[in-house]
Amino acid sequence: MTKTSLFKTAAILLFVVAVLHFMGVKFYLDWFYWWYDMVLHFLGGVVVGMFSLVFIKNTTDLSTWTNNKIIARAIFSTLVVGLLWEVFELSMGTASFSDGMAYITDTSSDLILDIVGSFFGSLYGIKIWKKN
Repeated sequence: MTKTSLFKTAAILLFVVAVLHFMGVKFYLDWFYWWYDMVLHFLGGVVVGMFSLVFIKNTTDLSTWTNNKIIARAIFSTLVVGLLWEVFELSMGTASFSDGMAYITDTSSDLILDIVGSFFGSLYGIKIWKKN
């Protein structure tokens, strides 16, 4: 499982996202650049989508799966992780229901970017599978 090019690519991208997140927290980049959080959510969606494909490939017989079913499973997995991340933000106090529409708008855009990233990550993963 860890020797596949998809896994290696996802692991490297996960490291990049972790470093960017750490830098964002350390230097308050989310507050200075309105788009910084959006980039991280998109890239996080790509990573989760790619790791979902690695998991699916190693635990399932893919002979009956269509590309649409694989992409849907990756998007669903990413949505679950994205929702868990939003709960984590609430529990840490970085987000609050009392922000009203700002909270709803931010959470919605975060989840949409997670899903879009997952879509592109899963398309990339399928492309790598077909190449190999």
